[in-house]
Amino acid sequence: MLYLKSFYWWLAAFWQRYKQLIFLTAIAAVTLVFITSKFNIFPQKGEKIAFVGQFTLTQLPLPITSKLSYGLTREENNQVMPGITRYWKISEGGKTFTFYLNTNLFWHDGSKVKTSDLHLKIRQARIIDKDAKTLVIKLKEPFIPLPSYLTVPLFKNGLIGVGNYKLTNFKLNPDKSVKYITLEQIGQPLNFLERKITYITFSSYEQAKTAFLMGEVDILPNLLSVDEFKDYPNIQISSHVEKDKILTLFLNLDNDYLKSKAFRQALAYATPKFENYPRAISSIAKDSPFYNPNVKRFDYNLEKAKKLFAKSKLATQEGTIKLNLITPPQFLNQAEKIKESWQLINDRLIVKVHVNYLPNPNFDALLKIIKIPLDPDQYFLWHSTQPTNISHLKDAKIDQLIEDGRKEIDPVKRKEIYLNFQKYLVNDVPAIFLYHPITYQVNRTRQLNFKIVSKIFQEKFKL
Repeated sequence: MLYLKSFYWWLAAFWQRYKQLIFLTAIAAVTLVFITSKFNIFPQKGEKIAFVGQFTLTQLPLPITSKLSYGLTREENNQVMPGITRYWKISEGGKTFTFYLNTNLFWHDGSKVKTSDLHLKIRQARIIDKDAKTLVIKLKEPFIPLPSYLTVPLFKNGLIGVGNYKLTNFKLNPDKSVKYITLEQIGQPLNFLERKITYITFSSYEQAKTAFLMGEVDILPNLLSVDEFKDYPNIQISSHVEKDKILTLFLNLDNDYLKSKAFRQALAYATPKFENYPRAISSIAKDSPFYNPNVKRFDYNLEKAKKLFAKSKLATQEGTIKLNLITPPQFLNQAEKIKESWQLINDRLIVKVHVNYLPNPNFDALLKIIKIPLDPDQYFLWHSTQPTNISHLKDAKIDQLIEDGRKEIDPVKRKEIYLNFQKYLVNDVPAIFLYHPITYQVNRTRQLNFKIVSKIFQEKFKL
């Protein structure tokens, strides 16, 4: 009893002497827990990535599905590589493709991959499960690019794949679109931050940026500019050249003025080459074995442009030459520079720039990023029969080369076809190939720094 009384008086004296310090320490601890949990300042197992756009569980974007599984083939360094298959063979002149599955692959549920698990649908093709590890695709006509179209990730049931990640959690919005989706890496990753990845969706870049500043996401990918982030501490910025994409200036060959090849070539010579970006001179990627580095380059040369215009029929016609250049907002600066340079060709040439999120089919010139196919086949872009041939190119020679390239099984002969295809295409100027875009990614470095907390509060509450 005496011991309890002594302890009570000692505790009371301790409280009276140190109660202010205890109270301040408690407030500091609560504040620190709030800040670190709210703003993700200390490392955690996993990272949160902002994704601008909406998707459903049945229509996940490729950056997510490619982590969950593989197709029969997959893309690596802009090349077609084996995916679920170990290798494939082409026979019957390019009408039969035999794929041999990788027998060491297992689905995320632990079962071995079999051909009967694959739910392939290919229009105008007969698909045969020859046995558990051999799949045969028979076509009516030769189509050598087929493997490049089979990179779409395959799943057994639902989202059970064979990739390095599996789906562990998700939440849907009231409209059934995904609010967030979490993937967890199978096995022991070297980087613990990559063990768990959560993609959080936002309807706009501004929302994603605010979420990043408030610590709700750790990574902002696919940015065209990062100037606004350069003053923030504890932020890492990395850049990436999109080698599989080209900012392209399409010309509408149905336009009476642009039917003149000499005028199109004049515009090509007068187009700025944007030296801060990796230049593109063809519609095929530079690291492709089919790339032709010897096409006409159309280096900037205003004098050549003026001479070509003078030789064209337009030089003898009266009146102004009006062209409408359509651009999405992110390329407005490039469009304005093109306009200024084109108008130097001749005083009669008037170019008007129009900002439009969606391409207008009645454009004269259109700035647009194109995705370079894995295979050099570009039938959908340039063949005269295709509605996706937005420049309305009609050239019998180019049509024939495209058709021959789809059927030629000999790799040496096929390369020669596409070298010639690029030469004729670039010289005809249905489009002007500008550059490979550079995108940026902003990462939080996850270090405790109260400057970034202060910066976040100033941005959020406009202090």
